[in-house]
Amino acid sequence: MIKLPKVLCDRCQAGRAARMLEDIIPTVTRTLGCDHAAMKMTESNLAHAFVILQSYSEAEMLLSDFVRTLPANQASWVHAICGCIHVQTILEHFEVAERMCERLLESVEKGKTLAHDDPKTLATAQILLRIYSKQERWSDIARLKRRVPAMSEQPAGQSPSFRDLYGARKDQDETRMKSSPMW
Repeated sequence: MIKLPKVLCDRCQAGRAARMLEDIIPTVTRTLGCDHAAMKMTESNLAHAFVILQSYSEAEMLLSDFVRTLPANQASWVHAICGCIHVQTILEHFEVAERMCERLLESVEKGKTLAHDDPKTLATAQILLRIYSKQERWSDIARLKRRVPAMSEQPAGQSPSFRDLYGARKDQDETRMKSSPMW
């Protein structure tokens, strides 16, 4: 059952996947509990469907809960924080996105989650670069480039984005991001 909603999302049927997942959450909660791994996977799939459907506020609630409750050394936490950064950016919650980017980069620096040249690390650095550039925070940009040296090695326009990494379809949220004064 956990894989079917993923397939539906990949087949442009995110609405159907979201309805299916919302329908099973009460049963999963009652039988397994709120903290069970299967429940967390169900909610993660629902958040993914919400992103595709551009229901960003709903996705934000689920993803923020994951970031708060999961240990920072788990792959699920990395996936959740990347999704949360993506959603926060679209919602133009740049202060929150910046804090989450910093939190992820701190985890990378401690060697707990990702490599310094991992695409998710680079996408995080690119988000911070955009935030810092817009606010003309040149010293923060210099510090960021020292923290993530692989960022400087990326050809212009070739850096990964959370839109690609989190699995949101480009055509669905590109217009909204471009209309934002930040991008």
